[in-house]
Amino acid sequence: MKRIIVCLCIFLFSTFCFAKQPLFSASVGLSTGFPVYGSEQIKQVNDYYFNNDGNRIIVGTTARLELNAINPFALFVDADLNMDFNFSDQQFFHMMDLAFTGGMKFYPGLGGFAFGIGYSIGTRFDFYNNLNDIFSETEDSFETVELDKNDWGNGFKLFLEYNFSYNSSYRFLPTLGVSWRLMPRGNNFYDNIFSFYLMMNF
Repeated sequence: MKRIIVCLCIFLFSTFCFAKQPLFSASVGLSTGFPVYGSEQIKQVNDYYFNNDGNRIIVGTTARLELNAINPFALFVDADLNMDFNFSDQQFFHMMDLAFTGGMKFYPGLGGFAFGIGYSIGTRFDFYNNLNDIFSETEDSFETVELDKNDWGNGFKLFLEYNFSYNSSYRFLPTLGVSWRLMPRGNNFYDNIFSFYLMMNF
């Protein structure tokens, strides 16, 4: 048993000493994408803005910490904030998706190309005013601003990315990637969040 422990310690020590990747790394960046919502009401709102020359902006931020313990594997935790803004002259419907993910990623030997999978927990905040005229023919005042908060749920996240700083002497190079995150929202509704992101590595 002692020999196994000693061998494991030597292996980990040699990995840390001779790996080109730093033991810990961090990344922050911006994202965009296309969320697919499970709620029929949200789909109806999105269709309304699309058919009535409304405006839609989808933007997000992402941050990640990695433990590069044993090459080519890395453990990570990250945070994603995706914002979906829908608005016209006197109406708006904004959705803010917040999620935290922990998991593992793997470099299969194709340079900085990596794929990862993680367990996610998150929620969504909905900000809106006067949606009655979307769902009916009535016209109401635009004074009320309401907030709906979905329950916290757990899902999963898959991603593919290319890290230009992997095994490079230049650490401050970007990572380009795409991800898919499936999040339950209650009442048998699921949101599929597809994202494209650009992160800077530190």
